[in-house]
Amino acid sequence: QDPNEVGLYDIARVAKVPPASVYHFFPTKEAAFVALAERYLQRHHKAVRETPLDLKRIRHWSDVFVLGSQRILDFYDRNPVLLKLFFGGALSPEIRERDTEYVRGLSAGGHDWLNRYFCMPYLPDAEMKFSVVWSIYDGITQTSYQRHGRVTEEYREELLRAVIAYCRTFLPEVLPLRPPVDSAD
Repeated sequence: QDPNEVGLYDIARVAKVPPASVYHFFPTKEAAFVALAERYLQRHHKAVRETPLDLKRIRHWSDVFVLGSQRILDFYDRNPVLLKLFFGGALSPEIRERDTEYVRGLSAGGHDWLNRYFCMPYLPDAEMKFSVVWSIYDGITQTSYQRHGRVTEEYREELLRAVIAYCRTFLPEVLPLRPPVDSAD
């Protein structure tokens, strides 16, 4: 449902709890949506950043973006409510604030994320550059969602093209791979 059409009584009915229980934890429906958004951000972080990518599939820095994008977009496919909350146009100021803080953290960690897989050089203004990367992700995802109700294959391809093209403006074409931690890698 559209978030504007959902009330606390609807939440209580679906959760099969008395409305008073919902009010105890969430004084407003907006508070319930903020809690839901925070849950999705935690799951997103775990799926995107905490779980390492398959090292056997990484040879070039663009592979990290290809694999990472697949992971992100697959996560969106499995979580249509997340798309509605963050890209549906009815974003509350509180959810926008949480999302902004989350993206700021992803941006600040962008260099470190690539550094897991490659010997990264110093990048002036790395946080700003990775915030632009996330803005590209969010902008293209939002456009596809608002036009199609999902992220289509065409928009997935455009997203990758845009991110990789932008990253080529500040990343060297060749970055040395990090040596494996042990011989099994």
